Amino acid sequence: MLPLSSSLRSLLLGALALAACQTAPSEARVAGDADAPTSPSSDPVASTAKATEAPGLRPSSEDAEAALDAAFASFEGAGAVVLLDVDSGELLGARERPGPDLAHPLLQAHSPASTVKPLMTLAALDAEVIDADLRVPCGGREQDLREALATSCNQFAYVVGDRMGAALVASTYSELGFGAATGLHPDESPGKLPTTDQISAELAAAATGHGALEATPLQLAQAYRALARSSSSNRAAVFEGMLAAVEDEIGTARVARIPTMRIAGKTGTATLEGSSSEGEDRYDGWFVALAPAGDPEIVVVVFAHDGGIASNTAVPAARALLESLITD
Repeated sequence: MLPLSSSLRSLLLGALALAACQTAPSEARVAGDADAPTSPSSDPVASTAKATEAPGLRPSSEDAEAALDAAFASFEGAGAVVLLDVDSGELLGARERPGPDLAHPLLQAHSPASTVKPLMTLAALDAEVIDADLRVPCGGREQDLREALATSCNQFAYVVGDRMGAALVASTYSELGFGAATGLHPDESPGKLPTTDQISAELAAAATGHGALEATPLQLAQAYRALARSSSSNRAAVFEGMLAAVEDEIGTARVARIPTMRIAGKTGTATLEGSSSEGEDRYDGWFVALAPAGDPEIVVVVFAHDGGIASNTAVPAARALLESLITD
């Protein structure tokens, strides 16, 4: 087991019980997973802006705490934020804020939604069941791998999942560490790893991070650390899509852009069971960032429970965290 970071002392220890929240794929807003920002006019950086790499992102414990403060100040409600060192795997900072139906957002497992798409895409490329030049009709036009990851195209992910098949999807999830606690905290849930039969019965859902799969924010951070450290020749193509998610006007994470640093990231939005008191849909929002994108030093995971789609909740929180680290 890895030693616990001093930052874990900031974990909030709530005593509320977890209510069952069943997630399902959502394609109502865009051809992707409902991650598109609802207020494009609030875009903080022009699409033509070119960011430079900012070295030395690895924070001190004090800077990590300040960055966590900045992240939580940017959204309301329950959630969790993780800051993981890419090289060492050390947990640089982690914090959770409980809610009425979620006692430990950091340690409990949730549907990871579309955050799995880059991970599945790399596995499919490495298994040679898809090519980097694959194009799939999505949103009224054909999208290539780069654009599909940028827009979080579900149709592209369905093709990836179909080409992989249930056995390869299941083994990929297992190899990424889903279904087993990370060892970063003794009370972390192992999450839920669906069987091959379960995945076979709901392959489209599994390929987009829905269905029976559930992961903790710590597990997702570890999975993206593996992506950041991958020596695969296909990693560059996946990173291009994650960069486009942040830097392109069509990207679901464009709110995360920072002028002084390039960020590779992926959003995820999971639809919760039931509706709000106003009769609206309820969502869990995720954003995972690797920064700086050229040579990642840190993984940032933001999970915002029942607060809206990812681009309006988790993405601004990650931006606030990274801006705090740059300032510090």
